[in-house]
Amino acid sequence: MSKDPLIYIRPVDVEDNSTDLDEPIEIYCEQTDLDQPYRIDDLVHINATDYTGLHNLSQRLKIKTNRLNFKKIGDYTIPVSVIDEAGNLAISYFVIHVVPATVSEVSRETRQKKKINLNFFDKDDMRLLSWGICALFVACLIYYFAEMFI
Repeated sequence: MSKDPLIYIRPVDVEDNSTDLDEPIEIYCEQTDLDQPYRIDDLVHINATDYTGLHNLSQRLKIKTNRLNFKKIGDYTIPVSVIDEAGNLAISYFVIHVVPATVSEVSRETRQKKKINLNFFDKDDMRLLSWGICALFVACLIYYFAEMFI
């Protein structure tokens, strides 16, 4: 029987404490321009115990996030390690997928400029609208002059 410590990793939104130690955890986060948009604690729960499961080693966990970049779309493998008092080492990992921001999110350029896009009419619609306004103007003129002579 191995005396290596055990590392338990589960997504924050999963309540069940059981986890398959052989299956990597995958987390999806939206790309952002913020420097520190997420804390690892907000994404995953990570616990470690000795091989018996009785002694908590969570304070000894080492999580290496130096290559994680939320500004760049990609897949980032985050290694997690722990060493017990006897020098036994356990290594696990989880993957953070940085994905494009959702379509419903207002684009960064729009947020920065805070302009409203008024180009909701295409060229043909604008031409039709222009002729409609001209026709309305001519009709008003005819009505005005007709009132003068009647």
